[in-house]
Amino acid sequence: MRRHRIVRRSIERVLLSRPPRPVFVLGNQKSGTTAIAALLSVATALPATLDFFHTLPERVLVDLLEGRSTLATLVRREPRPFARPIVKEPQLTFLAAALVEAFPESRFAFVLRDPRDNIRSILNRVGIAGTAQSLGAQDRARLGRKPGWLGILDGHVFGCPGRSLVETLALRWNLAVGALAVLPAHTARLRYEDFEADKQGRIEALAHAVGLAATHSIAARVNERFQPSGDRSLSWPEFFGGENLGLIEATCAAGMRTHGYRPTV
Repeated sequence: MRRHRIVRRSIERVLLSRPPRPVFVLGNQKSGTTAIAALLSVATALPATLDFFHTLPERVLVDLLEGRSTLATLVRREPRPFARPIVKEPQLTFLAAALVEAFPESRFAFVLRDPRDNIRSILNRVGIAGTAQSLGAQDRARLGRKPGWLGILDGHVFGCPGRSLVETLALRWNLAVGALAVLPAHTARLRYEDFEADKQGRIEALAHAVGLAATHSIAARVNERFQPSGDRSLSWPEFFGGENLGLIEATCAAGMRTHGYRPTV
C-alpha cells in the first residue's frame, strides 16, 4: 500500500503542471476566505483548492513555521494542492514571504474582516465563550481532536502567544494583516463586510483585479454557506464582555484604523 502511494505521488509530480500565475486567496481563519474563493471559482469556472493543510500531518506546518522545512520543498512533495488556478489556504497567510518567493508570478487576493467579528467567529467555531481567559484542560483535550485549531488558539507556533486567549487571537489578527506588508503591492484587498453587502459585484471586481474573467453568474449560490456559520445574535459587548472587547480594540487598534474598522467607543 505504501509503495502504491509513493508511485502515485511520483506520477502526480510529473503529470500535475503548476499554473504559471495561480491566484492565492489569503486571510485569517474565519475571515470569509472560503466563501470568497469558492464564489470566485464559480464566477470564473476555474477549479479551486479550498484548504489542504488539514490533510497533512500537523508537523508539516509546524516545520514550515519554525524553519525546518521550506515551502518549495512542500510544493515538490505535495504538488496537487498547488496545481489549481485558485488556491485558498489561510495558513499560507503566515508564510507569505516564502509564498511570494516560491510563486513569484502569482497573483494574490487578501480578505480582511473586522477583528471583533473574526475572533467571535473563531470562538464560535471551536465552542468557546467570548469571555474566556484561557483554554481549560477539557478544551485542550477536545480541540486536540480538531487538526490545527489548538495551535491557532495557543499561538506559540505562530509566534503570537498572548497573556490570554483573546489577546492571542487579537495578536494573530495583527500577524495575518501584517502579511500585506510582504505581499506584492498589486495584491487585491477585499473586506468581508463589503463582500457581504454586494457579493456579485465584489466577486466580479475581485476577478478583474487578479486578472481573471468572471464569465458565470454566482446569483444562485451567493447565499450558500461554505463553512459553519457563527452566532451573531449577541452584540460585541454581550459576547466578549467589556474586558475582552477592550483588549481586542486596543491590540488591533492600528490595523483597525488602517482598514476602516471603528472602535465601539
